[in-house]
Amino acid sequence: MDGVFVLTLEGLPPAPSPMASLTVASTPGLTTRPDDTPADAVFEARLIDPGNLERHLFSLGATRGRSQVGFGAITLNNADGGLDDVSTWACDGRALVLRRGPAGAAYPGAFPVLWRGTVEQVEADWRRMTIRLRDRQAEVAEKQLQPLSFAGTNALPDGIEGTPEDLKGRAKPLVWGRVLNLALPMVNTSKLICQISTAPVTALSAVYDKGAALTLATERATLVDLLAATPAPGTVDYVLSDGVGAFLRLGSPPVGTVTVDVAAGVAGERSAASVLRALLLGPGGLTAADLDSPSFDALAATAPAEVGLAIDSDSATVGDALDLVAGSIGAWWSVDRLGRFRVGRLVDPAGLPPKLTVTDREVLDRGGGFERIASTDVGGGLPVATVRLGYQRNWSPMVESSVAGIALPRLVWLREELRFHVVDRPAVRARHPLARDLAVTTVLLEDADALAEATRLADLYGIKRDVLSIAVPADRVTGVDPGDAIRVVLPRFGLAAGKTFLVLGMTEEFGRGIATLHLWG
Repeated sequence: MDGVFVLTLEGLPPAPSPMASLTVASTPGLTTRPDDTPADAVFEARLIDPGNLERHLFSLGATRGRSQVGFGAITLNNADGGLDDVSTWACDGRALVLRRGPAGAAYPGAFPVLWRGTVEQVEADWRRMTIRLRDRQAEVAEKQLQPLSFAGTNALPDGIEGTPEDLKGRAKPLVWGRVLNLALPMVNTSKLICQISTAPVTALSAVYDKGAALTLATERATLVDLLAATPAPGTVDYVLSDGVGAFLRLGSPPVGTVTVDVAAGVAGERSAASVLRALLLGPGGLTAADLDSPSFDALAATAPAEVGLAIDSDSATVGDALDLVAGSIGAWWSVDRLGRFRVGRLVDPAGLPPKLTVTDREVLDRGGGFERIASTDVGGGLPVATVRLGYQRNWSPMVESSVAGIALPRLVWLREELRFHVVDRPAVRARHPLARDLAVTTVLLEDADALAEATRLADLYGIKRDVLSIAVPADRVTGVDPGDAIRVVLPRFGLAAGKTFLVLGMTEEFGRGIATLHLWG
């Protein structure tokens, strides 16, 4: 590949030195111009292998599930020991930026960022220094969804942490969006206090005892006020926003499980995109600067359907929650080339504007640079004839013996965890006898939204799709990310008139100057 790679690494030298940075280049090195930033700087030719970057919206060749990101190690020349001091720096968690541009061109203006990452660790020997990179996506995904647990320290009748005999060590409740029939832990059995969420909620629409509705009485301003209140029998007082979360207090001892219908966030802002953003900024530990905000805004605009999520497992991870919410609308979450978290939705690429057009003249090694491959979706990517989509989750299904005095429609609802929409396309099965069925579990709330998504999936997967692997010069895909669309024009395989594909994934081998695109359409 033409041009010079420039790598900048940050690190903290041994105390009392301040933060430092190292910038090196590939052969033949680079000297900046007097009007560059920095001016007249010499970037030594130490970069042997700039590594590679592999990103997929889902697993390789698939159109559902978690995205995948991978990095190849970066290698620097340290034969003269010139980088020995750098090996003593604390580089873990620090930024690393790779650029490329023409030799002699303005720096950094003519050297766009190829990717921005974070260092995991730096290794060195007599000849080389190896920089290994952190997988930000995996780091976020593996975090505990709810790190707060009950201490079990109540000295009854005081306390809201449960006792060693009931709640100690159990994850505290936490809610995103709107959830139905969520069972609550009783954090103080003397005062009949239940915790709704460790974060504020915005609406408590119903409280049930053994499936029967209780009367919502008074909203209290603070937890202190709630603890001092005395609700009438059969009624509930509550606080929605206090420094330690949302709580309710029962006016009489419950005869069964206490459940609620509750919502967090502002009405109209409980979409999958809103919940994904909240998960990343909350338990994911990210900041707004870590997010590609326009992608979240775009997803919220195209998929405004309301969703709901709550803690239902002590072992749940942030990745589990992100996967469930994104999968509810056929979306993905990933990390872009600038190290920002980005979201999007799988859609028919035919309706997307292509970022570029690839022709047969650009396909490298035509015998091996182009391949039609089998999808790794269930059923090998065969068209889907039937979509069965679960929605409107009941967070606490109840058997008939655990409810009392409930009218039949409500009783039937309480028995089942999910409602279902089934969209069947007999014409697809007639054309494709081996057509598959697609079962999807979602956290969508409304019937109309669930039916719309089931129909969308039936349309999206009801036709034969191609999955292509195409190798092209890496400089052709600068600025292209998975989730973008490109047009492919080839004299074979029915592509002579051109066809628009979605970029499911791409592998950029910077040292070899090759990018392999994995396309779907």
